Amino acid sequence: MDVGQGLVHVFIQAPDPDRVGSYFAEKGFSTGTAIGSGMLMMELDERSGAVDSIMSLLNSDMFLQRRVNRVYLCDSSEDDIDAAIRKIEDRAAAGARFRVVAYPKKIEDGIVEKLDSHGEVLEPRGFAEVAYVVSIMGKYFFGLSGRGRYFARSGIMEARLSRAYYKIAEAFERFGIHIDNKSRVLDIGSAPGGWSQYISDRAGLCVAVDPAKMEIERANIEHIEKTFQDGTEEIESRAPYDLAVCDANIDPRQVAEFVAGTPGLISNRGAALITLKLKYKSGKSVQRVIDETCRIMSKGFNSITVKRLLSNTLMEATLYARKA
Repeated sequence: MDVGQGLVHVFIQAPDPDRVGSYFAEKGFSTGTAIGSGMLMMELDERSGAVDSIMSLLNSDMFLQRRVNRVYLCDSSEDDIDAAIRKIEDRAAAGARFRVVAYPKKIEDGIVEKLDSHGEVLEPRGFAEVAYVVSIMGKYFFGLSGRGRYFARSGIMEARLSRAYYKIAEAFERFGIHIDNKSRVLDIGSAPGGWSQYISDRAGLCVAVDPAKMEIERANIEHIEKTFQDGTEEIESRAPYDLAVCDANIDPRQVAEFVAGTPGLISNRGAALITLKLKYKSGKSVQRVIDETCRIMSKGFNSITVKRLLSNTLMEATLYARKA
């Protein structure tokens, strides 16, 4: 049966569907509904152009490319897998080459074998159409789409020093952070240099603080080879900073005490960006660390926002604080 006239169920497989849903909401789409721990379901009107819009975003956005595993477009459902396969065959153009994408993946081989035994032309690479089948909520959702609606990790990600580079890139986009060649930025716990690399592409000066070796050297990066606690004098001698950042595996409350509690460290219109490392056993402990870090930051900053970025691990969140 048809799921609904003009209605397409878009199933998005990702480790943390709630985060993906929040990201879509910021881009102007529905947040969707998390189904279990690894699937986001969105209901989109085919006639509105939303399906093509979201597929375009999925295939071009480097943060989604790193977070999403698979996408399935289904406009119909059946209670029986054989009925779903017959409907797919009825829709397929004569002689068309198509690829099967199914969830859970373990049912994919069985679907391929049935289609192959019926004489269908299956081609995992040179395909023109994609047959989607999703077994979930006691039904088999399915659909047939052209290759242009196929989600593939396209290699748009450039080689960087570390995954951290993408984390700061996403943070700058989602929090609306702007720096320029006059900006002075403090990078606490900077090694191996993913965040300093991103910053030095944009800022006039990046003061990188870490006792470990940096894997990047640039004229506008000054490396203080100490912990931020031991390098306080050198750090303050280069103040004020327009932005302080930290992605190090340090208790975020210690970083907050330093950034918010050191007079003159951050300029009057400055900001701070801190990855909250939340390696605690209980949800209450996680929330307590977030709340305490926000409380400390509020002593020196007027606006504080916490988000779970696509580029965060499951045990991280990102805090952004502004003075003005």
